[in-house]
Amino acid sequence: MATPDLPEVMFHIAGAMLGAHLVLAVILWIWVRWDEDFALVLFVPPRMPGLPLGGIPLLRGKYFWPWCPAPEEMADQALSIRLMFFFARATGTALPLCVLAFFASAFVVVGR
Repeated sequence: MATPDLPEVMFHIAGAMLGAHLVLAVILWIWVRWDEDFALVLFVPPRMPGLPLGGIPLLRGKYFWPWCPAPEEMADQALSIRLMFFFARATGTALPLCVLAFFASAFVVVGR
């Protein structure tokens, strides 16, 4: 059995990060949507209000930067919400890094 090459592995990891981020963001949205002000601090306002849940909930991009602190309102939330936010944020940060690693590893493989 042949071992998978690095670009293939990075592609699969990036796909897993995308899927995990979407699932975690939806779960976080379901948990905090009752508090509209807090939900709008975390998520981009929905663009398609006719869809269930108002469209796909997307975390604000600034939370993907490691040096951007969590909102102050997060300190008052339950541990489960804080953990869900942390993991959604971590997978959202890891996704573009894995995509970049995929392209970099493809150049390395081609250059051999």
